[in-house]
Amino acid sequence: MKIYKRIDKNNLNLKNLNNYLNNKKTYLLILLNILLIIFIVLEVSILYNLNDGFKSVKSEKMRDICVGDLC
Repeated sequence: MKIYKRIDKNNLNLKNLNNYLNNKKTYLLILLNILLIIFIVLEVSILYNLNDGFKSVKSEKMRDICVGDLC
């Protein structure tokens, strides 16, 4: 019997939370979409900066390898 009461309490809490968030779902979706866009922009900028760093490292390696007329 106690288990059923716990489930009922949890179910009641979920219903209360759902009722509370019912009017705010659009705002939450907008906020999550904005955060996702910010995250994607930051990730792309970090990858772009890393690729620029790798290009300079590759050019330095090629400069070290290619000595004189060997290249």
